[in-house]
Amino acid sequence: MEEVLIDKYRLQFPADIEQVYQEESFHKDLKQLRINLAVTGLVYAFFAILDAWVTPEVKYQAWFIRFAIVIPTVLFVLALSYSRHFRTYQQISVSFLVLVGGGGIVALIALTSKTAPYFHFAGLLLVFMCAYTSFKLRFLYATVVSWSIIGLYELSALVMSHMPLRVFLTDNFFYISANLLGMFANYQRELYTRKEFLQTRRMQKMEQQKHAMEKGQLNEAVDKAVQSLKESEGIFRTLADTTTASIIIHRGGRFLYANHAVQTITGFTHDELRNMDFWEIVHPEYRELVRERGRARISGRTAPVAYEFKVLTKNGEERWATTTTGFIDYAGSPAVIATLFDITDRKQAEEDKVKLYEERIREEQRHLAEKERMLMELHDGVGGITTNISILSEMAQQSNDLASVKSTLATISRLSRDGVSEIRSFMRSLDTGELNWRTLAAEIRNQGTSLLEPHNIVFTFETSIDDQNITQPGSLLCVCLFKIFKETITNVIKHAKATSVSAKLRIATSGLQLSIQDNGIGCGQAGGSGRGLANMRKRAVELGGTMTVSFDSGARVDLEIPHTI
Repeated sequence: MEEVLIDKYRLQFPADIEQVYQEESFHKDLKQLRINLAVTGLVYAFFAILDAWVTPEVKYQAWFIRFAIVIPTVLFVLALSYSRHFRTYQQISVSFLVLVGGGGIVALIALTSKTAPYFHFAGLLLVFMCAYTSFKLRFLYATVVSWSIIGLYELSALVMSHMPLRVFLTDNFFYISANLLGMFANYQRELYTRKEFLQTRRMQKMEQQKHAMEKGQLNEAVDKAVQSLKESEGIFRTLADTTTASIIIHRGGRFLYANHAVQTITGFTHDELRNMDFWEIVHPEYRELVRERGRARISGRTAPVAYEFKVLTKNGEERWATTTTGFIDYAGSPAVIATLFDITDRKQAEEDKVKLYEERIREEQRHLAEKERMLMELHDGVGGITTNISILSEMAQQSNDLASVKSTLATISRLSRDGVSEIRSFMRSLDTGELNWRTLAAEIRNQGTSLLEPHNIVFTFETSIDDQNITQPGSLLCVCLFKIFKETITNVIKHAKATSVSAKLRIATSGLQLSIQDNGIGCGQAGGSGRGLANMRKRAVELGGTMTVSFDSGARVDLEIPHTI
């Protein structure tokens, strides 16, 4: 039944179908056309070898025609095929190329009419073959340009070359016969491709009808309402205005109908939507996608039943929507109907889930890094003590001096106590269940008292803790802080000859500040460059803080750590 759509005299469809057919044919044939153009150009150039061999006396004139006129025209049309304008000018530009190529052969026939009158005879037959088959010219264009070439030949043979009548009639017989056969073949080929196009459209429509029957419950309800729209428009409007899905009917981009859900998702009123273009609510990044899906459905190509895109609201907000579309008769003319669901919350939830997952990974990585650093601290502290104990034990075994052995054992005893103290401090720092700033301050106070009182050094400790809006200390901070404090107190005991030590700990939203001051003799430059102070500064840097040492009326250590740990 659809074959009646073909005008068999002009080989054309009605305008709307013709546009789709031309678009599909252009894209389907473009690659092969480029290959044919390239091969034709090479063949045309290759025959220049025969020019030098058969007609050397006019080879330069022949080469001029080939390489200065015809071949540049081939290259120009080939280059034009990569332009976005080629779709519009394909038939005209290729017809012009055929005319130039055929005219070149006619000129070569005229040049060699005396020396080699039959040399280029078959060249025009090759041109006719290209016009009717290889170059994908439509019947009308191929016919006009081929008969124009015959006209050029007639003019050249009768006026310029004065060809013998017998040769003239023989050549015309073959040229006209070849043209008639070419016209017949071209007409049948184009008619067949148009019938095939209609058959493909018919099959695609049947496939679309099959998929339409499998749509979801909402689409089924909307389809039924649309089908009965002529009988009762009120039923459709009741359904559309009470559903949570946004329903849009538009034609040529102009709104014909938009239910209340559309007004909710876009923020535009009903009157504003009626005066707007549909594409104004589609995000610029997705307009081409929506257009392409629409063109696919019009041309019968396969397109996704549902897809997602962004909607622009009245206040400029971007919202996500999933849509299904179809075609209906509305007010006696075809129109597009689209149903949209607002999925912004779902998209946001997916993004939040990804962010939460990434945050958990970063937190886990931070904990792993903290554990590794704590194990390193334990290795550096207890590991060094146990190594010294092992060395001193071997020395005591090898010594025969009782006094030396007693001194070594005393050192081993002290190191053992230091090791026990180190392990206890480490275990306390791991007890994160009860770890907070106040228990940390209490541990520092106990550690200072236990270290200084046996040496008759008075220890005072002041605290200022505002921990209402700050995070509690981590295990790594506690370990490093205990080590810095202990190293400072040990230096006082060994070198300062002090009688009192005062410490101040301040915890605030800006960070942690710890200062330790003694009334000893100070250590000068020598004491400020020792290995112990270097380790203390290194730990402060690892915590993201700074440590300074000054020597004025004794020694003073100031540690500052921001609350980013």
